[in-house]
Amino acid sequence: MPPRSKPNFSYILSYDAGEEEPVARLIEVKSTIASPLRFFVTRNEWDTCQNMGVAYRFHVWDLSGGL
Repeated sequence: MPPRSKPNFSYILSYDAGEEEPVARLIEVKSTIASPLRFFVTRNEWDTCQNMGVAYRFHVWDLSGGL
């Protein structure tokens, strides 16, 4: 039996309350200290976003002001 390969996940799996049951959300977290805000999205992140539609969310953290 071939070894199991790890999936290439780079997002956080979360859930929102749906009208009848929880709805899965995939959250890609990005941070930046650049002003104006800018960040990079990999081809895999973009393709996953395109495939998952509204279930895929970007959360962008502005760290330009420090923590």
